[in-house]
Amino acid sequence: MMFFILWISTILCRSHSEERNQQGYSQIIPQNPVIVQGSNITLACVLGKSELSYTNASYIFWKLDEDLIPEEFYTTVNTTVSYVTILNFTAQRRHVRCYIHALKHHQLLQQTELTSGTPPGKPKNISCIYYDQKNFTCTWLPGRDTHLQTNYSLVARRSSDEIICHSSTSSCFFCYPNITFNSEYKIEVIAKNIVGEAQSDLVKMHTLELVKTAPPELVSVEPIQGKKQMLTVIWERPLLAPNSLSVNCSLRYKAVNSTRVLLNHIYMGKEKQMVHNLTGLLNFTEYAISMRCIGTDGPILWSEWSAEKTGRTEEQAPSRKVDLWRVIGYQPGGKRFLHLMWKEFVEVPPSGIILGYRIGYFLEANASLTRTYNTTNREVVLNLTGDAYIFSVIAYNSAGHSPEATLRIPAVDEKLQDFVYGVQAVNLKEQMVVTWMSLNPAVFRYVVEWCVVSDTNVSWQHVSYSTNWTAPTGAFEPFKCYNISVYPLFGAEVGQPYSIQAYFKEGRPLHGPSAKTENLGKNEVTIKWEDISKDKRNGFITNYTIFYKAINGKEQDSVYITSLILPIGLCMAFVILLGVICIRKRRKFKQFCWPDVPNPSDSSMAEWSKEKPKLNSLMNGMQSDGMFAANINVLPSFSSCEDHIHLLGVSEEIHMENTSIGQEPTPPSPQSFLYCKEQEFAQTLTPPAVLYLTAQQNYKSHAPSTFTSNESLSFEHKSSLPSKEAGHEFRPLLLQDACSKGDGNRDILEDEGFQQEVAVNPYLKNSSRTREFLVPDNCSAHIREGTQQPSVIVTPCQQNVAGQTYVTVHMVGLPN
Repeated sequence: MMFFILWISTILCRSHSEERNQQGYSQIIPQNPVIVQGSNITLACVLGKSELSYTNASYIFWKLDEDLIPEEFYTTVNTTVSYVTILNFTAQRRHVRCYIHALKHHQLLQQTELTSGTPPGKPKNISCIYYDQKNFTCTWLPGRDTHLQTNYSLVARRSSDEIICHSSTSSCFFCYPNITFNSEYKIEVIAKNIVGEAQSDLVKMHTLELVKTAPPELVSVEPIQGKKQMLTVIWERPLLAPNSLSVNCSLRYKAVNSTRVLLNHIYMGKEKQMVHNLTGLLNFTEYAISMRCIGTDGPILWSEWSAEKTGRTEEQAPSRKVDLWRVIGYQPGGKRFLHLMWKEFVEVPPSGIILGYRIGYFLEANASLTRTYNTTNREVVLNLTGDAYIFSVIAYNSAGHSPEATLRIPAVDEKLQDFVYGVQAVNLKEQMVVTWMSLNPAVFRYVVEWCVVSDTNVSWQHVSYSTNWTAPTGAFEPFKCYNISVYPLFGAEVGQPYSIQAYFKEGRPLHGPSAKTENLGKNEVTIKWEDISKDKRNGFITNYTIFYKAINGKEQDSVYITSLILPIGLCMAFVILLGVICIRKRRKFKQFCWPDVPNPSDSSMAEWSKEKPKLNSLMNGMQSDGMFAANINVLPSFSSCEDHIHLLGVSEEIHMENTSIGQEPTPPSPQSFLYCKEQEFAQTLTPPAVLYLTAQQNYKSHAPSTFTSNESLSFEHKSSLPSKEAGHEFRPLLLQDACSKGDGNRDILEDEGFQQEVAVNPYLKNSSRTREFLVPDNCSAHIREGTQQPSVIVTPCQQNVAGQTYVTVHMVGLPN
């Protein structure tokens, strides 16, 4: 091949050299060559007269598309011709360009397209079909892609002749009558392109074995009168099928709206026409039918399917009741009307074409007066009295009528049974779901009714054995308010409904309300507005917000927010502050509200030692006489004390005896003074009360062992004596400050022979039956002089008697 190309190039170069003086332009030789893929090729570039005037062939260079070919593949023959060799060219198609170095730039002289391909492969798998009296068609596999234009020749030979069919594809056919029926042929295919050719193997075929008939012709598809679920199919033998050929046929049928396909195989033989009955079909259903046939001899070569033909089975009476419902309305004057409506249940398969509906109704109290009439509509409006009625509706077609659907309309004054409660409607996964609860487990049938609030068109659906219902897709629209009611059903009766309003989806209102002002005052104004119509609300209105502003001013917060936030915030702050105070001052609050009050019945003072005979005799005297007299030293207030000791007041009568007025107190020694320790000693006696005093004893179980006392009884207080006109009535004694400001002498509670120091006994705070008012050790030296030392008649104290008057000792202190 390389020799061939170089030889052509030499001849072309010579011829070009002879012509270049005449033409005067450069050229690439050969132009647009085609080579075998993977081989080598040599091209020549010849300069013309115009280029030779300023250059020669040594300045020529080559490019393959945009890629520069190396100089080692160049060959310069003379000043006018330059060769280039391209090795192992595998690309399907590339461009080769010839350039020359000009004075200032590179100049393109010529270019050519280089194409490569492969010889054709051997054709295989030859198959042929004989279409009776039409043609003889053969197909084959061409082999690999050659990337070149390849032509095919189909050759059919008999002993006497040969016919050829040419094609550029992988199939070819001979027309009738070039191929005759019942003949044997030798078939071969020859493939050829620019770089080579190939020939298939020789195949022997007999046309009788290759016959493929035309489809049969369907004559009719009709139902059988009086026979349900059947169709009769009539068809004819293919017109071009040889008379000597026996055929088998296949009948295909399916319901028009179904994807299920059924087949029946039927032997036709050499018959010209056949009839077949299809059984077990659906009532009043349209079927599509088609057929194909095949010869009984030779390989399986089915004909194409025939054109479809349709037929419908016979009708039958409707098998289900209509879905009956009603809406009861009232007119002025007490009259009412009934909107009766129904819809057909979907039957699969349908029973037939509904021709109309028959309505019947009568008074429940008189069934003999039945009225009936026919209609083709699916609703009717009737005027009713206040009595109870029974209504019935049936649907009919040419084959019969459906079962009767009945409904009872209650009387006006009849109370309906209430079995449904708690109806709710929610949007769940883009579907409206209605749920409810039932008061009676025996009720299992319900009707869900819904309609747009501003519309009168009512939709409904029956629900059985469930207390929830999912609406069909598209039954509810967004932003519309619906009335939804659930009715219980028991037989033909309808119970009391439970109704709610709901939105499938909510949105903001289409517009706000129109407001107007009234009663304009100096500091107030009344604002009124009308409700937005329900078809403009797009949802439930939860609140109205009022915005207002001064002329050319800013908008203020809404009225209700301002009026609520301020008082609520103040109340919350007060509650929090009060809680904090209570927590921090809880001990003082407890002492103030619930103080610790000693219980005299729990005291053990009566168990004191009885070793002091004088005290025992004194107590015996009190028990015998009922009372005893005691000297009371009245102490003035001390000016230097910081705390005050308030003395006890008594609200009942206190009898005074043996009062020595004007008796001067005996100046006590400093060691016998008892001083106060900056504590308050005041308790209020519960009326009726009599002030009682007891002598000091030795406390064995409550005080330290060093605490001893003599037999004298002392009580320090300051009081005002009653007047003679008042008899023995005595006003409540007020114990004044033990220490007060000013100069003066001080009266001292005297306890002769009391020489030992006494320590504080905190237990006496809750156990003592007497109250001693002690002088603090830091009191001033100025003490008021007492001018009165009254004696008080007191009743003796008794052991553990509830309700008696008592005093307690809070603290006892002695001077150091």
